[in-house]
Amino acid sequence: MRRPLLITALCLSALPIVPAGAANACGPSTAFENEDVKIWFQGFKGHFKIDNKTNGLSYDVQTDSISERVGDGTVATMDLGHAFPKQTDTCTVEEADGVVTVTFSVTADVKRAGVADAGGGANVLGAATATYIVHFDTADNGSKFDLLVDEWPWQATDSVLAFNVDLTAGEGTTVEAAENGVGFRNADGEAIGSFTWDAAFTARNDDGSEQEGTVESATTIEGANADVDLSFTNVPAGYDELFYDPWMGAGAYLVVGPLLINDGPLIDLLNLLP
Repeated sequence: MRRPLLITALCLSALPIVPAGAANACGPSTAFENEDVKIWFQGFKGHFKIDNKTNGLSYDVQTDSISERVGDGTVATMDLGHAFPKQTDTCTVEEADGVVTVTFSVTADVKRAGVADAGGGANVLGAATATYIVHFDTADNGSKFDLLVDEWPWQATDSVLAFNVDLTAGEGTTVEAAENGVGFRNADGEAIGSFTWDAAFTARNDDGSEQEGTVESATTIEGANADVDLSFTNVPAGYDELFYDPWMGAGAYLVVGPLLINDGPLIDLLNLLP
């Protein structure tokens, strides 16, 4: 599993992760848990719940939208908040080398921003597909999800795509922002979890070539909620597929300068101290 710089994964014990309710392994009840933590799909869409059984952490990761922007303006948007898989039998669950991988896709309309639907889909520009590939890695103590966006109906040649995520923590949780993530502290002030992202993404062209772009972030915090906006820049518009892999996790972290360093790298740094 690829491991981004300064970003680790969900801090799990060495116990095996097993699906809760294997008969419905690809539906709204899909869940993976051990004695310390439970991760499950809220409504079987891009909405994940993380419950830590040992330190009081509970938070939701809601993938809200994909948008196309030109400068400071939005020209098109795809709502992910209410996008469900068309058929749950297209979802797959695979396990290999201690990693459980759940893959499912949602296809939704991309609509012209700021234009009301007068009926008949007049403001629909086309459809795009968002694929979620969720990894639960027992050997690496990690969990992340890959986001793939395919067949975006580009509206401009000088535009960029953006990904919006809403984070909602449990009552009594303090939320703090860093350049590369959002951290959560419990009522005792303990650093107990984080949602983090890499500084780069991959754009794949229809001829098979790839380009690496830069991710710019903006986070707004209100109480125990955080709105995270990630813009995918420095790659020309028109590419065929966007690939990106944020991480969602529970465990200790530090904010060092502008960066949030969480569980694995934090332990590595502490081991270097005399």
